[in-house]
Amino acid sequence: MKTTRFILAALACGGLLVAGCEKKTTPPPGSNKPLGGLSENPTSLYGRSAASGRSAARAVEANQAQAVAQAQENSGEAAALKVGVVEFRVPVTWQKGSPGPMQAATYTISTGGGEATCAFFTVGGDTGSNVNRWKGQMKDVTGAPAEAKVRTQSVGGMKVTLVSMTGTYTPASMSGGASAPVPGTGFRGAIIEAPGGSVQVRMTGPEGAVEEAAGAWETMVLGARRP
Repeated sequence: MKTTRFILAALACGGLLVAGCEKKTTPPPGSNKPLGGLSENPTSLYGRSAASGRSAARAVEANQAQAVAQAQENSGEAAALKVGVVEFRVPVTWQKGSPGPMQAATYTISTGGGEATCAFFTVGGDTGSNVNRWKGQMKDVTGAPAEAKVRTQSVGGMKVTLVSMTGTYTPASMSGGASAPVPGTGFRGAIIEAPGGSVQVRMTGPEGAVEEAAGAWETMVLGARRP
C-alpha cells in the first residue's frame, strides 16, 4: 500500500510539473514577425541587411530579364524598339498599331483573357507626380483609390519604377472630355528615368488579359537598355 501511494503521489506531482511546463506566455508585440519586426525597421542592422538583400535580388532579376530579352531578340521572338534613348525588345506576337497623341508606339496583345494594349510615351513630369496621376485613374469597388503596388529597381544604370493595379480605370482623355470608366481593368505601368527624359510604358486591358501578359511585359521592361 505504501508503494502504491508513493507511485500515485509521484504521478500527481509529475502531472503538475507537465501542466506548469505547458503554460504559454503571450509573445511580445512584433515577435510574430521575422526577428521580432527588426527586419522591417530600416534603421536596424537587420533592416539594412534585409534591404540590401532585396536590392541584390532585384538586380539579379533585372540581369536575368535582360539576358532573356536578348535571347528572344537573337532567336527572332522579339524585335528592337527605341523610345527616346531607351531600347526595348518587344515580343513579335504583339501587333503594332498606330500611335495616338503623345504616344511613341502602341501594341495590341491578344491573350486568352482578351486584348490588352501596351503604349510607350516620352513625357515630362517627375516620377512621383506621374505615379500619383496613375493612382487617381484607378478606383476599387467602393469608389476609393485602388491599392497600388509600387516598387523600384535599377535597370542598365537607370531607375525604373513599376506600378501594378486592378479596378475601375478612367483613362485620361486626350480631347479634354470625360472618359468612360472601365471596370475590371488590369494596369501595369513603368517609368524609366533615362538621360534626356523619362520613358513610360503602360499596359491596360481586361484584368485576365493583363495578368496573362504581365510576365512578357515585365521581361521587356526589365530588359530595357541604352544602346
